[in-house]
Amino acid sequence: MGFIHRSMDMLTKGKIRHNIGIDIKDIKSRIKEVSERRERYKVDSVVPKPTSTSTDTLRQLALFKKVTELIGTEGRSLDIVRMVMEGDEMIKKQLKLVSIVGFGGLGKTTIANVVYEKLRGDFDCRAFVSVSLNLDMKKLFTSLLHQLGKGKYNNIMDESAWSETQLISEIREFLRNKRYFIVIDDIWDKSAWRSIRCALTENGCGSRVIITTRILDVGKEVSDVYQLKPLSASDSRILFYQRIFGTGDKCPPVQLAEISESILRKCGGVPLAIITMASVLASKKEHQNTYTYWSKVYQYMGSGLENNPDLMDMRRILYISYYDLSPKIKACLLYLSLYPENYDIKTKELIWKWIGEGFVREEQGKS
Repeated sequence: MGFIHRSMDMLTKGKIRHNIGIDIKDIKSRIKEVSERRERYKVDSVVPKPTSTSTDTLRQLALFKKVTELIGTEGRSLDIVRMVMEGDEMIKKQLKLVSIVGFGGLGKTTIANVVYEKLRGDFDCRAFVSVSLNLDMKKLFTSLLHQLGKGKYNNIMDESAWSETQLISEIREFLRNKRYFIVIDDIWDKSAWRSIRCALTENGCGSRVIITTRILDVGKEVSDVYQLKPLSASDSRILFYQRIFGTGDKCPPVQLAEISESILRKCGGVPLAIITMASVLASKKEHQNTYTYWSKVYQYMGSGLENNPDLMDMRRILYISYYDLSPKIKACLLYLSLYPENYDIKTKELIWKWIGEGFVREEQGKS
């Protein structure tokens, strides 16, 4: 009997190995086919069609918002102004670096621009430049020099012969005896900041630099950090009603007020989310059954409204944060979709599940 069992076991294992071998051969064949197709159709050389509204365009729109739309910015902008400008006489003469840190949609660009407009007149020269995820360092330095130098560098945007090193040297020379104010918007990594930092000379003239970033470690690398918080419940409400009704003082009917509060709770004080949802509702405010429509929007927040252009713009901004995550963190985030909406997730239980799935592994020297 033992011989028969061993023979059957060997035959079973042999069959399994044979099937695995066939599967591996099939996978290799598919990979080869995909590779040949990629080469045949020149996929790598295809230029992607630009989206209707790029994230850079959306960032530019944030710079030109009406003053009446800047709800909740005054107090926060004054906090940053104090952070940037206050200090004793010795500190005031030094180069001061401040970072505004917060996740996508909190309004970092808008706040930075408000501060920029408040302080720009106090300096000899000034510039506001955007970095973005796809960084072109040479283009950034060219734009910086053009804004700082105004008339002196009118043709710099057309000048392609200058290297990155030459541009840094020119900026340093230009800033040597000047009190300058620079805002660098949306820095994504430390190496980008270190390259930019090379161009910022310390000349004892009391210059100021503000950067905005979604990443706390980048903000700490700069110097002093101002962590941007979500809007308060009252400011969220004012912004929401102002976008829908044209005034933040209008009090809607009780039923709409109740559903408004539910929508705002889901928005979590994030200005981008509030403005987006308000824009969706404002476009249908003359709807025959407003309450039913608002309830439907609340019910399908995050799904079922894919074709709305305002939501598409918001997703473009937030997608950037998602795609910047490491594969492990993406897996952890996507795992949350297994839970029902509004489910109370227990942190320890979730972490153990991540460990069980292999998303979180023990690393030497880390707890």
